[in-house]
Amino acid sequence: MAIHGALAPNTRTTYAAGVMRFTQFCDCWDIDKEARMPASYALLCAFIGEYKGKQAGGTICSWMAGIRGWHHANHAPWYGDDKWVHLARISANKEGTQHKRTVRAPVSIEHLVALCRAITLSDPFHAAVWAVALCTFFGCRRLGETTVLVGAAFDSKYHVIRGVPYVILFLLAIITYPVIQYPFLRATRWHLLCKLSHSLDQNNERAGRFSHPHHTL
Repeated sequence: MAIHGALAPNTRTTYAAGVMRFTQFCDCWDIDKEARMPASYALLCAFIGEYKGKQAGGTICSWMAGIRGWHHANHAPWYGDDKWVHLARISANKEGTQHKRTVRAPVSIEHLVALCRAITLSDPFHAAVWAVALCTFFGCRRLGETTVLVGAAFDSKYHVIRGVPYVILFLLAIITYPVIQYPFLRATRWHLLCKLSHSLDQNNERAGRFSHPHHTL
């Protein structure tokens, strides 16, 4: 079906986890298959209540998104927008705070400076790490969106390839920067604009660095 390609692989995996949890819940309580889809607002509230306080609110939210996607894929009515369900999700968020990870300090410019001092930009691998770090930092992205966890997960539809088209532009005849088309970030197509400025480091060796990435629709 044409709709199968609408979701990114990671999104499909996340959604599948929600459907699996919901199916396990229904099996545990002997819910008839006819009552599972479309799931009533009462059944959805009961599902949330089963895991409320046991799982983080964000986890339950992602499971609910999976169940909603499951309904949409089967063109079934979705009652997850009911006020009861909304209140149940609020309650799950409040009681699930104990499962949240401790808030860590954000990455700062000082971290980037320390990284820059520890790498050699003439090394292709180090240059790639530096480019990813800057694009992720200034583009306000997650590393999961700009990197590939394993080689087998690489897909040219979602990740930048070596031969990606780019155009070198000039700003005030001082700064040069390439415009790179980033094929896919989550469910939205972006153009990732990375300004590449050239400067001399303390050893007077020429080095390039991405200085001001942006993303635009």
